[in-house]
Amino acid sequence: MTRRAPWQIISKKHEHTSTSAVSLMREAGLDWKVELQDVYTPGKYDPLVIKDKYATVRKNNDNTEAVLSVVGGRYKVFQNEDIFTSLDFLVDSGEARYTSAGELAGGKVVWVVMELPDAVKVAGDPHAGYLLARTSHDGSTAFELAPIISRLGCTNQIAASFRDARKRNGVYSLRHTTNSQIQLSDIRNIMNITYEDFNLYSQMASKLDGILMSDQYFKNYVKKVYPLPSKIEFSPDELLSASEKRTRSAVYKNRDNAWLVWKGETGTQENLYGTAFGALHAVIEVVDHFGRSDEKSSSNILLSKDGKVKQRALQLLGV
Repeated sequence: MTRRAPWQIISKKHEHTSTSAVSLMREAGLDWKVELQDVYTPGKYDPLVIKDKYATVRKNNDNTEAVLSVVGGRYKVFQNEDIFTSLDFLVDSGEARYTSAGELAGGKVVWVVMELPDAVKVAGDPHAGYLLARTSHDGSTAFELAPIISRLGCTNQIAASFRDARKRNGVYSLRHTTNSQIQLSDIRNIMNITYEDFNLYSQMASKLDGILMSDQYFKNYVKKVYPLPSKIEFSPDELLSASEKRTRSAVYKNRDNAWLVWKGETGTQENLYGTAFGALHAVIEVVDHFGRSDEKSSSNILLSKDGKVKQRALQLLGV
């Protein structure tokens, strides 16, 4: 089964050769500006300015405009070109290359993906490393840098700092506030963490690849990854509400899809089947590729919205 990475699905052009953020923004259609404008409410006689509230307005090159959101008085605009220019030194040093860029929700969120130079084999399985940079113009997220590890055989994405999803020590975050300044030393630090994560992931993968797992053990494992309250799990349909039936149906579907991946129906488990490493990636594949449109799944990955299930799947394997 051939799949594409989320940034290949959701961007207009997914392979860039730009060596600077300026040219990347132009190629990706992100070379527009954001401006703060006053927000008004109709008064009895004249419009009234709402204090400490501003609209973030997208200013396109063709002179059209679009309101992205309303933000508070301490909000600081980071222009696309300016904020991503801070990554140019990684390209100049040969540590990464720009590969993709795009926007979500009409520009409320913008993102850039950088690829590390070389693919590596983890437990004999090809993987690649990426750095995801994203920011918002609606106040929904800070400027963030996060490592992503991708299993190339199925384009599964392993979330940033998988070591401990409860701690964000593997994600660089800079809020849109008045005194915020991008520090190149912080970007250097997140690159070091990216390489550390790759090494830790490789160690974890080798350990899991050496643990054999039977089909029955996998079924029990998936039940824990996708749990149900006893009442919903074991009660007949007539004793369940419509909402409880929908919940059970959705969980059963996830379990069934994980089983299909595990048994090789997607063609991605040939070299992993029967191991704990294969069990982990069966769940990750369901999270990344089943149950939603490609665009929705890609958006969730780029916004790091699906980390909880992946983290639970990892924790249940004892690592």
